[in-house]
Amino acid sequence: MKPEGCDAYCYTFEQVTDMVLYCIANELGWLADVLIGLACTGLRINELASLRWSDVDVKAGVLRLTDERWSYRRIKLGSARHTKGKRTRCLPIHPELLKVLARLSKTLDGLIFHGPLGSKLQDSTVLRNLKDYVIENLKSKYPTPPGEIGFEHGRVHSLRHYFCSESFRNGATEAQLLEWLGHRDSKMVAHYRHLRPDDSKKLMSSMRLLDLNPGQSETA
Repeated sequence: MKPEGCDAYCYTFEQVTDMVLYCIANELGWLADVLIGLACTGLRINELASLRWSDVDVKAGVLRLTDERWSYRRIKLGSARHTKGKRTRCLPIHPELLKVLARLSKTLDGLIFHGPLGSKLQDSTVLRNLKDYVIENLKSKYPTPPGEIGFEHGRVHSLRHYFCSESFRNGATEAQLLEWLGHRDSKMVAHYRHLRPDDSKKLMSSMRLLDLNPGQSETA
């Protein structure tokens, strides 16, 4: 189905920064790492949870997220990864994510990210901690107007919207976003991309649409 609209909340740069810093300050380091991972890759939470150290190519500076539904060996081991788009894709490693990878210890299961006390990373655990501890304690700083969709409605998947929007704002092309997000249809990129009012205002102010005082502009 092609998206006709989207009412998912998209975090701002300041909000994501505050969420990560809140986790670090409140002994939720594992969640801070997960938030950084999601914000810097646009991966779905189940894709991030399945990332292995063998997916990391530090020399090339990329993550390789492989679809392994056809791997007999992985199926037999019970660890075959299925990407939603059935596509293997490659993502450049952001410097902030590289810092996390350099700090994390390798474990016997080969997975990069883990939940509390080193447990297997579960979607529900991430959502519960994000909602009950982080968003709940920061929502007074980012109040939501009555009847509107705001910060308090943000969820884990909102970080995928954030990654797409911030990548676009920083100059990423549609082709790059399609590759990074694992989509073939540009309508899906539009689904995740949110335009900021301040960006529109800045652009409008900088555009040369009229010149009603040509003499002044030449002598200025």
